[in-house]
Order: sequence, then C-alpha cells, then structure tokens
Amino acid sequence: MKNDTFQDLANDLGLDRSTVSRAIRHCPGVDGGTRKKVLEAARKAGIQSAVDLCGIYCIMPDVPTYFWHTYHREIKEKLKKTGIPVRYSIYSKIYDSETVLMYLDDVIRSGARVLILTAVLSKEIREKLADIQKNGVYVILLSEYGELPNSTYVGANSYQDGERIGWWFCQRYPQHTPLILNNIGGNANISQRIDGFIHSLEQFNSSYAQDIPVIRLNANYFNNSRTVSAKYAALLDRMDGKYSCIYIPFGSIELPLSVVKAKKLTSIKLLFGHDCFTKAGINSLYPSYTASCNQNIALQVDTAVELAVSYINDPVMPDSQTFRFIESKVCSSSKESIV
Repeated sequence: MKNDTFQDLANDLGLDRSTVSRAIRHCPGVDGGTRKKVLEAARKAGIQSAVDLCGIYCIMPDVPTYFWHTYHREIKEKLKKTGIPVRYSIYSKIYDSETVLMYLDDVIRSGARVLILTAVLSKEIREKLADIQKNGVYVILLSEYGELPNSTYVGANSYQDGERIGWWFCQRYPQHTPLILNNIGGNANISQRIDGFIHSLEQFNSSYAQDIPVIRLNANYFNNSRTVSAKYAALLDRMDGKYSCIYIPFGSIELPLSVVKAKKLTSIKLLFGHDCFTKAGINSLYPSYTASCNQNIALQVDTAVELAVSYINDPVMPDSQTFRFIESKVCSSSKESIV
C-alpha cells in the first residue's frame, strides 16, 4: 500500500497517517473505536492490509494491563526463538469480535499453518474458525477458554481457579459474606471462576452460598481505559458501608485496590480475584487484605509454542478438542503465600 493511500484515508477520517497505518497493519497502540473505524473504512475502499507469508498467525488483545503486557512479551520472545515467521494482529478490546473476524480473514492469505488465538469465541468466530480448520490450520486457543472441535485450549482451569480462591476465603474469613462482581458478556473464564468459587462455599457450608449477592455489569463496563478508574471509584463507593468483602472474577484487582486506598473506603476489608502479579499490587494495603489466583503465563506460552512448532514439523490435527490445563496459584498479602 502506498503512503499517499494511508494519508488519503487519514484525511477522510480526520486522523493522523501513523494512526491509520498502525490500525491497518494490526499493530498495538490504537483504541478500539478508532481501529474499527479505520478497518471498516479501508474495507469499503477495497484496501487490504499487506499480509506477509508466515507459519504462525497470532491474534491477541491490546488491553492495558500487566497481565496482557506480560503475555505479549512472553509470546514474542518465545516465538522469536523458533525462527518461524510469525504474524501478529492486535485488537483493542477482549469482546471485540468484529475486529477479530476481520483478522481471521487474513489467516488463509498468510499461509499460516497454526493460529494462536486469544479471544472470547462468539458464534461467528466459531464458524470462521471451522472454515479455517478445513484448510489444515491448527487452532490453539490461548488463555481465553472456548470449545472448538479439533483445537487445543492452553490455559488455566478457570473452575479450579475459582475453587482455589473460594477455599482461601472460607478457611480465613468465613464470618464475611462476599459480594461478587460479574462482568457478563459470554466469557467462559469468568462464568467458570464464579461457579468454582460458589461450589467451594457450598462445600464449606451448604446454606452459606444461597444468600451471596451478585452485581451483574455490562460487558463494556470497563472497556474504556480512560474512564475505568472513575467507574470503579463510583461503584466501590456505593459498596462502602454495605459490604466488607468483594470478589472480582475478571481482570486484575490492582485497580480496585488503588481505588479503595485512594478513596479510603474503610468498610471494604477484603478484595480478592485473579491475575494480580506485582508485589506492589498484592502488598499495597495491610496484611490479609488481598488474595489473587494467578495464572502461570510463562508455562502457558511455552506449551502453546511447543504445540505450534510440533504441528508445523508434523502436521497431525487432533481428532477432537484437547486441553492443556496449566495450574495457577493463590498469592496473598499475608505470610501464607500459596494455598
């Protein structure tokens, strides 16, 4: 694509040429709304992104969290060592199925033998993946759980992760009633974590789990990184004085921790959830305040890369869906760091 084509499209959309270029080349650093606008305009104009031939096609979200930054770094480092040409396509929101579908159109054109995909699987994405598999492309679903024939899921067992954090809670704070925040939107990981968590509470006390309050949030509630802090502050402020314990089965608990500390929400004594990796996040408040069930990103990426290389060397598609569950661990701000 010529540079003046980038500029023409940028002028039409009122954007910088560099922004248009990054969006069309599927690079990070473009917000979801802008990326979608550019890609749709490019498609209407008959402009296709240049797709280099590759052996592995990788689609991942560009979500501004420590978790996803770590994933990007790990997978790029590990895939680079294989020497296999890799194409990276980055999208901006974990529920942005429209952009993922656009990227999937490029998989066959790229000549890729393996697709490593991190996305919530909508019906349309499943159908597109089935067509891709007919061309001999091996699909590896990384981190985001989904059911797809003849593929391999590599990631945590989210139900067991929910159970782990549930047992951590029951063994230490059975006098508290937890409030569950549920970021609905068809995310299997979140649903399984909540099911596992509630199961642990039921096993601990059969009547305990019956009265647990759940607040259901829209899937797009926290998608805008510019307003997420203010939304969390408003939400938790409403909880102050009503609940002492909050379970967050989606995203990292570092942001709500910082909100609780900044707003001095004294009635909220416990926050626990998943994938809070930094020491500062775990120990940001007083002991026994937080717990997080953390995925083993390094081992998940190692496993996915090993499967990809193995298939390229010996292309035998699985007869059915297979699962490579990678064990997570619970870390807390107390001295008991692992449950």
